[in-house]
Amino acid sequence: MAASGPPPGGSWLKAAGIVLLVVAAAATVIGLLSLVGPGAGPVATGPITATTRSARPVPPTAPTAPRAPAPSPIGPSRPSTPATPAPGSSVAPASGVPGGHAAPTPPPPPPVAPPPAPPAAPPGAQSGVGELQRSVTVRVYNNSTIRGLAASGAEQLRERGWTVTEVGNYPFGRIPTTTVYYRPGTTEQAAAQEMGSEFGMRVLPRFPGIENASPGLIVILTDDFRGGQVK
Repeated sequence: MAASGPPPGGSWLKAAGIVLLVVAAAATVIGLLSLVGPGAGPVATGPITATTRSARPVPPTAPTAPRAPAPSPIGPSRPSTPATPAPGSSVAPASGVPGGHAAPTPPPPPPVAPPPAPPAAPPGAQSGVGELQRSVTVRVYNNSTIRGLAASGAEQLRERGWTVTEVGNYPFGRIPTTTVYYRPGTTEQAAAQEMGSEFGMRVLPRFPGIENASPGLIVILTDDFRGGQVK
């Protein structure tokens, strides 16, 4: 006796059932997409619980009262008080400002007196080397018949800036003309030449009778000396 198998056409029914399931799933997906619409975000999965919230009544808005203007932080306006200028400064007049006052301009400083002029150099005095030469000490001696000639001659030398330290007579021999003597090789020579040019005196180095005397110029006046001029 032959074994009985599945009825013919059973495989076809299974295949048809699978196709129907696939078609139903595709239709379900298409329907969900049409409900969500284009541009919607992803569909949440899982159970969706609808929550009902009770709407609260909105209280009526009270009318807003107008605000008073805020007080100025600098207080009420007052007339400006002029600042006190610093000593020695000047303030320009305040123009266009009510109540503005210009600070007084201080008086100019008193004129400064010019420094006193230096004293005039003695007549015949020279600057530079001449001043140094006139600092050489001078001794004046009278070898004439005129009484007091050495004193008057010394006074004239002092008036011209020369430093006379001694006045006296020279009784040792006869000197032919008024002469100023110097020590050779010293600064006395230049000083003697300046004095001789100023007073018209003969200029010579010291002779043996006075060569060992103290340093300085030696002036011996004779009868030809008259007020700083030779006759």
